Amino acid sequence: MSKVIVIIILFITTISISSVIQSIGFEFLYAQQIIDSDAADNNNTINLNNILTKQVRVGDIDISYKTFGKRDSILLIMGYATSMYGWDPTFLKGLSTNHTVIVFDNRGIGNTTIGTKNFTIDQFAADSVGLLDALKINKSNLLGYSMGGMIAQQLELNNPNKVNDLIIYASYCSRNQSLHLIQKL
Repeated sequence: MSKVIVIIILFITTISISSVIQSIGFEFLYAQQIIDSDAADNNNTINLNNILTKQVRVGDIDISYKTFGKRDSILLIMGYATSMYGWDPTFLKGLSTNHTVIVFDNRGIGNTTIGTKNFTIDQFAADSVGLLDALKINKSNLLGYSMGGMIAQQLELNNPNKVNDLIIYASYCSRNQSLHLIQKL
């Protein structure tokens, strides 16, 4: 199975996800109505406060996470200093119609413990793989936002067998990382 890599780098944060997707010619048929609908409608959002928070031991930390939805898994990796509650509730609802969504707090964020290891992109990627392993998920889709995109890229480079599709949103990679990812296609 070939991997699909979508790299969207945004420097203007006022552009909505649906506007960007439409401008580059993509359509999310299953989620478009949800994205375009009124976000205040409770039927079109996920309230993470209503979903049980679980913890699992991964290496030297306890990772807090939540899962919801159905079908293939997608691991959402959040950016710098933002907890799992930073994801848009309408976006989460759209994803959960066709995916088992996994949101979690990175090392030292929210209810995930700090541990003893250094805070590096490599370590965050290892933590993410550890979470997938603890959840007994052999292979998952990944969506990384901002620093989470850097973590997702490193996870793909270090553990390509763990990744189905990789989506990188509003992120960055070094020249060497981008060359390695392109060569893997």
